[in-house]
Amino acid sequence: GGEADLRGFVQGRFTGRGSVFLNLEERIVIKRWSIMDVKTDVSIDPFFCVGQVFDDWDQMAFGSLQPVGGIGFRAKAHPSIVGRVDVGYGKEGIEVYTGLDYPF
Repeated sequence: GGEADLRGFVQGRFTGRGSVFLNLEERIVIKRWSIMDVKTDVSIDPFFCVGQVFDDWDQMAFGSLQPVGGIGFRAKAHPSIVGRVDVGYGKEGIEVYTGLDYPF
């Protein structure tokens, strides 16, 4: 769990020596404009992730994968800063993550 993997669970929810994750995210720009020569975007970013944490490979099982779906909202001032809010839903409920950081 956490803001980078399985965003529907709290940070550190799953622990183990190994992990497998698949994250799919689509970034859809809904508004783009320029403020004082700074290009600015606002986007809606639906995402789906699935993963599992394990200690040994023989513990890997398709039925143990944890799915999470959700939506993110981004405001970007190119090229240097992005503000974000991610709302993820997993089997234990809803988690919300926010951040102000550099874009990747």
